[in-house]
Amino acid sequence: MLTAGYDSRVNVADVRDVKSCLKTMIPKNAKDIESVAWHPTLEHNFAVSTESGQVFGYDSRKMTDPVFTIQAHKKACSSIVFSPHIPNMMTTAGTDG
Repeated sequence: MLTAGYDSRVNVADVRDVKSCLKTMIPKNAKDIESVAWHPTLEHNFAVSTESGQVFGYDSRKMTDPVFTIQAHKKACSSIVFSPHIPNMMTTAGTDG
């Protein structure tokens, strides 16, 4: 399970084992988390979008730092979706139009 909140914390947990929870904080220069999404084919990878328009990519095996950072929008990046048909294709939506 992948969860995130306005406290800037991202959690990855195996619901079958409560002790398995992994946690990280998004970088301090980013504002509130808007959405999260698992990569459809890379089982350890997910992305986090923020109110500051940034998207951070993470690998759950090493959550200390993002794998990538994209300034996707000038305003809030409200949604991210990975394509189930095109490998590594990600679409974002933002409040900047």
